[in-house]
Amino acid sequence: MLTNNANATPLPTAENTEKLTPIQREIRDMETANFKIIYVFKRRDGGVFDKEDKKFLSANKGDTNRFILTEDEKAYVAGSNYPLLLENLEALQKRFIVEDYSKPGAPTPININANNTNLGVVTVNGNSNSNSKNVNVNNNSKNVKKDTP
Repeated sequence: MLTNNANATPLPTAENTEKLTPIQREIRDMETANFKIIYVFKRRDGGVFDKEDKKFLSANKGDTNRFILTEDEKAYVAGSNYPLLLENLEALQKRFIVEDYSKPGAPTPININANNTNLGVVTVNGNSNSNSKNVNVNNNSKNVKKDTP
């Protein structure tokens, strides 16, 4: 299931960054680095990422520019300006919860099996600083996560 965060609470300003969660800090850093595509990946059981999880993420991350494991090791935040292949995103969504914090107008995953028709990731209201919303695309739920394994 892909979770779109169009209604999420805005991240705190520079004066109160100490109130940020590890995930919020990493998302802010990805936004500051001007990445258009930002995903957060979490284990479905809420646990820490193990060696096999990291290996799976590494095999499916494509040309992601930055992949950061949060300090609590329970989430990976990915920042990129290059879209994932849809098949990679779908594989990641089968194993992990994937949250989309991409900027409005960011490139969507590339479906190489359908004449490059980009399907699969939906941004609701185009706002990356919002509350989580479950988004169902083509009857397939999607989810994403962060950091280079």
